[in-house]
Amino acid sequence: WRSYERSMTQKFLVSAGVYKQSDFGSKPVFDVQYQHKWQLSRLWGLHYGIGWAKHPYDGQDEEQVYGNLGFEGRF
Repeated sequence: WRSYERSMTQKFLVSAGVYKQSDFGSKPVFDVQYQHKWQLSRLWGLHYGIGWAKHPYDGQDEEQVYGNLGFEGRF
């Protein structure tokens, strides 16, 4: 969506990799995020999102759900 200086964009991010820890071998890591970014005016913006991550630690898989929120201004 866009209306002159105001806009809203969506982002879907996926990342994957391999984590290696001494004495525990290597395992895959994953991260998935969904975000919205609002440009409120030429000077002000707001973004927020939610994500899910999976990574090993000491040989055990750990999962987390997280959120992010940000507000920005230009001077």
